[in-house]
Amino acid sequence: MPLTNSSGMIFSSFSPWRAISFRKRDDFAIAQLFVLRTIKTALDCNESIPDMLTAAAFELRGGARRDLLKLVQQIQSAGSLATACEQFPSLLDEETVLAIRLGEQLKILPMTLADLIDLQHNRCLSKVHNPQSEKFYWASFAFVFFFFWFFIMYFIAPTMKKMLEEFEIATPGLTLVLFRVSKYAVMYWPIFVFGAVCLAISCISPRTERWMLSLFGFVRPIRWFQSPSGISKQLLALAMENQKPLHTSLSTLAKYHFHADMRKRLLVARNDIELGTESWQAIESCGLLSTNEAAFLKTHSDNRLQAYLLRQLAAEDWRQRDRLIAFRSLLIQPTLTLIFGGFVALFAVGLFLALVVLIQTMT
Repeated sequence: MPLTNSSGMIFSSFSPWRAISFRKRDDFAIAQLFVLRTIKTALDCNESIPDMLTAAAFELRGGARRDLLKLVQQIQSAGSLATACEQFPSLLDEETVLAIRLGEQLKILPMTLADLIDLQHNRCLSKVHNPQSEKFYWASFAFVFFFFWFFIMYFIAPTMKKMLEEFEIATPGLTLVLFRVSKYAVMYWPIFVFGAVCLAISCISPRTERWMLSLFGFVRPIRWFQSPSGISKQLLALAMENQKPLHTSLSTLAKYHFHADMRKRLLVARNDIELGTESWQAIESCGLLSTNEAAFLKTHSDNRLQAYLLRQLAAEDWRQRDRLIAFRSLLIQPTLTLIFGGFVALFAVGLFLALVVLIQTMT
């Protein structure tokens, strides 16, 4: 059934041609870019944002479509775009919501959305590290590993234990450890199944993974991919380019920033400015700028030059974040290899020692 918006544009809800392919239907970065472009188009065409998002929702599939339709309802009831968007971490991350909030507060939302779209587009193009492929590899490996693990724990280990007890043979130490592990594995098997389901979901749907982490309050893994200082400098630069007072921008960031420590630091800087401290000196004192960076900004009064420097500093912060993510990924791989290797060694040595003791006793 076709859906018509107020401008007469028709969107077919059953069209086989969609803006996002089935393979990328749950790519969070692409879905977020799609939502931002839809909102920007509605503003540029002077259309209703809820109507445009409703029409665009039929370009998505599954949970993403449902979340986008719920977002439309939130926008209609809340009245504020940022207040509605922050309820859906599966569609928009905290950095994006903060930027939308600043754009609404400073009345520069179209420029803010354009800046966000360029930023997200460049990130999608420059993204080299793909954590999804690594998660899929380790999920597949874990599935095979736990299948054989449960088979050994549920069938072989109890049988081996019964044989040792019947022959009244002293059980080797590592074999005892293996028996204890098998006991707990049988007792708490629902926990392992739940973990396996969550791991499978995280591999199939990154968007749902973000929703689950936010639902249970695990925001730290999500914030590994964020840069609190980078987005702050980026938004300050955007405000300066649009001739907005630095104090007003700091007030909004200090009130709504998603990172608690950064929020406190920005609040201190804003209070210092109100007490008469020079703006860049106050921002330097809160740790957002280095001494040399603040000195350069003090000596150059051109807003365009100051905004350019802030953008370059923000880009450097994001590059450091990307390097940190890559480093953590390099650490995770050998760590998981050692963990799985330790379990395999326990199974092999524990069962082998039990067989050796049995053979020696029987001969």
